[in-house]
Amino acid sequence: MAHPLANSELRADDASFALVRDSARDALRADPSLDQRAWWQPIKERLSDSPSSEWEWAPFDSDKTNLRTIVMTLPDHRKNGSIIPRNHFLRELVRIPMGPPTGDTCSERKILQLALNVGFLLAEKRMDDDLLWEVLGLSMDELSAYVVKKGTNAPPPMPTWTPPPPEAASN
Repeated sequence: MAHPLANSELRADDASFALVRDSARDALRADPSLDQRAWWQPIKERLSDSPSSEWEWAPFDSDKTNLRTIVMTLPDHRKNGSIIPRNHFLRELVRIPMGPPTGDTCSERKILQLALNVGFLLAEKRMDDDLLWEVLGLSMDELSAYVVKKGTNAPPPMPTWTPPPPEAASN
């Protein structure tokens, strides 16, 4: 079966963000055993990893400081080494837009990777998952939560996050 985004022209804009987000959500809901990395690869390979000429990461929002700290202390892996999907996707939503050295350069690929992570989170959303509801309640499922147009006199970027000692991240 062809990939649902195989013929889609993707760019770092609201429409592509929504398309990737919703396609990822629908794919995981349709097949809970979906190989998420394999689903992302054909999209990722088509996207530029060069710094965006249009976007930069949105400025640090001091209202989200505590929430971001909580999210970044979630363990990414179980003791057996397997990924904890919910935690991994939440952490990526916070880590990627931190920018270097902790996060990533603002590029088309990274912007749409955020959409992918949001989509997979939406597919797993449970009514009892307060942290997930809080993150998504902060409009972190929209492109505007992550980027601003270059040259908009944005405040300084979010400060670099320092991980806790390994013993604090156990599961």
